[in-house]
Amino acid sequence: MANVVNIKLRKSDERRLNARMEKANHYVGVGAREGLREFARKVINRSQPLVPVWTGAMKSTYYIRPPRVSKNRTTIDFGYDGTTRTNPRTGIPVSEYLMKQHEDLSLNHPRGGQAKFFEQPLVELQTEFLANMGNNIWKALGTLRNR
Repeated sequence: MANVVNIKLRKSDERRLNARMEKANHYVGVGAREGLREFARKVINRSQPLVPVWTGAMKSTYYIRPPRVSKNRTTIDFGYDGTTRTNPRTGIPVSEYLMKQHEDLSLNHPRGGQAKFFEQPLVELQTEFLANMGNNIWKALGTLRNR
């Protein structure tokens, strides 16, 4: 014989529950956006010492855009964008050499830095990503618990 539990909600209780669920969903989004921003900052901060340096132009092209929310997805765009800067010594747009500097493992970097300066920290920090997201969502939901 199966055990059956019947739960009956009054309309007023159902409305309150739905309102709390909507608030919880809002705070999950708040936590997710903060988690993405925090992760992007960590990756950029860890990558900065690894960026090859000649004039510093390439290092200065990092960006972190605000998280975007669309339907049930939250995304963030961050990285290095050479289209915004020109090398002050050569006048060459950073975009013309940024990808080669990142991908070419055979290049020598006598003033410091290395290839895969963005990819390496991204891979190293990926294990922290989910824990970081969970912590930020939990913290944001704490706002709801305290109301």
